[in-house]
Amino acid sequence: MVLHTYTSSVSIKDLRFSWAPDSKDLLHIRDWHIGTGKRVFLYGPSGSGKTTLLNLICGIARPRAGEISVAGTRLTTLSASQRDRFRAQFIGVIFQQFNLVPYLSVADNIRLASAFTGQHQGADERATMLIEQLGLRGVQNNKASRISVGQQQRVAIARALLNAPPLIIADEPTSALDAAARDTFMSALLECSAEVGSTVLVVSHDHSLATYFDDSVDLRTLNLALGFNNGESSASVL
Repeated sequence: MVLHTYTSSVSIKDLRFSWAPDSKDLLHIRDWHIGTGKRVFLYGPSGSGKTTLLNLICGIARPRAGEISVAGTRLTTLSASQRDRFRAQFIGVIFQQFNLVPYLSVADNIRLASAFTGQHQGADERATMLIEQLGLRGVQNNKASRISVGQQQRVAIARALLNAPPLIIADEPTSALDAAARDTFMSALLECSAEVGSTVLVVSHDHSLATYFDDSVDLRTLNLALGFNNGESSASVL
């Protein structure tokens, strides 16, 4: 297991986001913390701000006001290029459609995570270990377009974990899966992330996923901009 020395993997204070300075807030979160190594399920209906919040935590978007810290680093103090480098090294992202490169092999898709950071030392060994751990050895030289959906899921997990990031984020990762495939995916994700000590934040509208997590958070009560919570927006998962 990788030892992470900061207390919170994600820390948000007085966050406000809108598309224009004079427009209404889409997100307003007063205080939210996710402790290191925790597994958190964030849910809410369409339009509640789930994807916007993930983009802010990943450093893709910038807040209008407030602070976001990930793994002890304040993203609001970084330039766009610095945020890109930080995300590549410290955040593993699993997309809804997995976003594999179809013409690359399974092994090369996994190793892409190290290419984005420029830190190649140990990447091949780590990729080989994940391939073994996730049962992909028999298809490691196959193109991503030539493997099953279940295998694509596992490639996405391996790519996200290659750099042993402090934070794993998954955006609606099971929306296109049946119940059996969903359970297989979640078990693999949580088992592998626990081995490297990663915090896991999964966002979905599927409430059945809640049983896998330490805590579940309804974004409608966290996001003051939606008006569901009478001005209170404070939560911690420590």
